[in-house]
Amino acid sequence: MELFQEVVRAIRNLRSQVKLAPDQKVPVIVRVGGNPAACLEEEAHQLKRLASVETITIDPAAEKPEQALTAIIGEDIEVYLPLEGVIDFEAERSRLQKELSQVEAEIKRTEGKLNSEGFLKKAPAEVVAREKSRREEQEAKLKKLKQRLQELS
Repeated sequence: MELFQEVVRAIRNLRSQVKLAPDQKVPVIVRVGGNPAACLEEEAHQLKRLASVETITIDPAAEKPEQALTAIIGEDIEVYLPLEGVIDFEAERSRLQKELSQVEAEIKRTEGKLNSEGFLKKAPAEVVAREKSRREEQEAKLKKLKQRLQELS
């Protein structure tokens, strides 16, 4: 049951990364073998319903399709969301580039604060810590956006 929940969660997370509508059905490929594959095959109809999946392929030898998002579950399971025919690649690249620019501007603003002697001297320690935390979150977001852009290329 835990594996089933993790696969549903992974599919939903992949869908949200490219902002798919909840009712838009998508194909999904799961690379898994052995007993977990049998369990997922048995509950494939529930996976389809809970994760808005059109078709699900469960195969231990599955290869990652070109232009697909990937979620890794444990050591042995990979979930692929092929994007061909699901999204408009140019519109998605444009959206990601815009978001990337905004995050870079936020990082620059935060860096400006953290590099300012006046800010560091006058601001309370918790405010400085919050800005450092914000910078770390922004840098992680920037890394994810760059990775998504690369996956779409």
